[in-house]
Amino acid sequence: MKLLLTFVVTLGISMSSYGEFMSGNKLLSLCSSDEAFNIMACYGFIMGVDDSEAVVSEWNDLAPRSCLPKNVQMEQLKLVVIKHLQSNPEDLHLGAASLVLNSISRAFPCED
Repeated sequence: MKLLLTFVVTLGISMSSYGEFMSGNKLLSLCSSDEAFNIMACYGFIMGVDDSEAVVSEWNDLAPRSCLPKNVQMEQLKLVVIKHLQSNPEDLHLGAASLVLNSISRAFPCED
């Protein structure tokens, strides 16, 4: 528990240095890294974006943009995001949150 708390606090301090904007370039760098801290930051960002989108959809009574399968793994989401970022290098200067939403919604669209 102490290790988890230390990680969360450290992540919060380091992520605050990014300000309110993370580009696709920065996210691709984090997600493509071999360093555990960077991979955890990547996972945290992707989960945060997906959770935020779900909350906003629910609060505003909107249809969700993506529907993740129950058995989807975090590593799979990371690979989906990396593939989208690498396939669209012209967009890497854009905000990472919208790029994550686009990549997840294209890979896991909701069935009508």
